[in-house]
Amino acid sequence: MKKQKKQLSQARVIIEEIKNETRLTKSKLLENDYVQAKSELERRFLSTVIILQSRERLILNEIKQNISLLALQQVITKIEIGTDLEINQHSYMNKSIDMLSVVNKN
Repeated sequence: MKKQKKQLSQARVIIEEIKNETRLTKSKLLENDYVQAKSELERRFLSTVIILQSRERLILNEIKQNISLLALQQVITKIEIGTDLEINQHSYMNKSIDMLSVVNKN
């Protein structure tokens, strides 16, 4: 009976050791999973930030291009209007000169 009690006691000690090792293993596995998940999230977050910054730069470049295009169109329109005014002024001056010539001849 003493031998059986001793064996039972040893079995209980072994079972407790196995339980403790199991707890430690679970804890280490959970910690490793946590570290991997955290690392993956950081990598994805960084990747997303880079993508957003790139898109932001592209949008800003498009806006700058559109502003430049609009400014150039305004300049061209003003030049065209100015050119039309010059042509009209020259035409008016020529007509005035022609009228004065006709008046002076009479």
